[in-house]
Amino acid sequence: MKLKKFLLPMMAFIFAIGMAFATVNMEPEPEIPESDNYATMYVHINGEWYDIQVDCEIGTSDCIVEFDEDPTLGATYEVYNSDDFNDPAEGGGIIKSLEGFPPTDDN
Repeated sequence: MKLKKFLLPMMAFIFAIGMAFATVNMEPEPEIPESDNYATMYVHINGEWYDIQVDCEIGTSDCIVEFDEDPTLGATYEVYNSDDFNDPAEGGGIIKSLEGFPPTDDN
């Protein structure tokens, strides 16, 4: 009788721990589509097109970037989906700050 009083609660405890690791979330995680906004975009600097990686977010305003090591203080650049002035990228209306210098033919 003493064995049952000790063994049954111990087994229940062990099974409870085992079930905690065996449970599965029955709701599948929603598949997040890859954002079209984070991709290779283009900027036009000094008459040349350069590709950059930027997350323009979702919005209806123009996507604009600045480079934190730009020697031209306060210079901003409009972002385009392709190397065409008729294809501006839309963004959240916030100037995105990118690390480094603006791209040049030297880089």
